[in-house]
Amino acid sequence: MPEQGRNYLRYRDEISGLDLSMSPHAVGLLSQVMGFDVSGPASDEQIYRSQRWIHGSSKRIFEKSLCQLFGYLGGRAMTKLAEKGIQRHDGLEGLVAIDVGFLGSDGPIMCPEIKIRTMVHKAAGLRESPFQHTSFLAGKGSDDPRVLSSRLAKILRRTALDELPQPTYQVPAGELAVVGARGYTEPELTGTAILIESAQNSRVELSDRARDLLDTYRAKVDRYSPTPSMMGLLQATTSKETPHLMRMYGDVVYWERATPLVDFRIVLYTVKQRALGVGAW
Repeated sequence: MPEQGRNYLRYRDEISGLDLSMSPHAVGLLSQVMGFDVSGPASDEQIYRSQRWIHGSSKRIFEKSLCQLFGYLGGRAMTKLAEKGIQRHDGLEGLVAIDVGFLGSDGPIMCPEIKIRTMVHKAAGLRESPFQHTSFLAGKGSDDPRVLSSRLAKILRRTALDELPQPTYQVPAGELAVVGARGYTEPELTGTAILIESAQNSRVELSDRARDLLDTYRAKVDRYSPTPSMMGLLQATTSKETPHLMRMYGDVVYWERATPLVDFRIVLYTVKQRALGVGAW
């Protein structure tokens, strides 16, 4: 049996239980953040301007300068304080590097993302199926038992302050962008690859929009060469409750329609969501 068929049979029950919806309401949330309708295809002119902005020096220099200023104004001190707090309260190294990236035609394209540790050692390996990871649960998961027991770890994770090393060190080094599309972990990319394979099976119920997204996503990763970011449409809408396919659709929406104003709106909506305690990972 082809690998595609084996993957479908192995994960059939889990796939059937996933939220693979791409509802007009969810697309409308993306349009609200972007400031214009994103339900249809982007024009060639939009894509050209978007890629010029995303890969241009203006965005890169502005984000680096902003994060360098953040580091000088207290980012480095807060990062060190949180790192030492985890070492003291949980007895583990305070920083952890997690490989994240995007799924291209030749496989995952990964880079390290540094966080203050808030989860137990080798947390990703404690879940047997890729579909047990947050991106596929659409808010249905219970409290994650892999999170460290200390109050500090829970606060850092709830407020996203576990990501302090990223603006402090990684954005100034050119390893991450501030605004763009969030990178996927290795299990999430494994699950994405299985969904793309399973979409070829007519027994998997998908909307035309969803099937087209899965058919074209890897080619768009190849074409746009995205850099993982700290925040994006995922964080600006509902984050943890966002169905996986809507997260992928949001990636494409950003890659094909980004502007300086869109970046500004994503930052504002993300700050608002965090202030309301919505979608914290």
